[in-house]
Amino acid sequence: MDKAALKKIDTRPSPAANMVKRSARQLWLAYVGAYARLGRGGLAYFKELVEHGEKAENKGKQLLDEQLDAANGQLKTVKSKVGARLEKVEQRVGIRVGRVLKRAGVPSRDEVEELSSKLDGLSELLIRTAKP
Repeated sequence: MDKAALKKIDTRPSPAANMVKRSARQLWLAYVGAYARLGRGGLAYFKELVEHGEKAENKGKQLLDEQLDAANGQLKTVKSKVGARLEKVEQRVGIRVGRVLKRAGVPSRDEVEELSSKLDGLSELLIRTAKP
């Protein structure tokens, strides 16, 4: 291209280009303004969210503790009832087993201890009489 042709090219921006530039600048300024506003109010909003989070956490912990205490109370009640019933069942089973063993001719503990003490007495008597 020669110098004359270069001079004829219009380097001024077109109206459409000016409009695009202006819109881009407005978008940029809106972004900067939003960022600045968030910077000022954002910290306060963040603190507010933290406070609400702490309150919700404390309320949740309190509710959990209450439910846990109630469950532990119910568990203690059930354990005591089961323990009492288990003792009754053990006594009934013991009595019935004792009856069955007696019918079968098996001596009871008391009878065995009585026989054992009698044998001890007889053993002592034999030892005394066997000595010259």
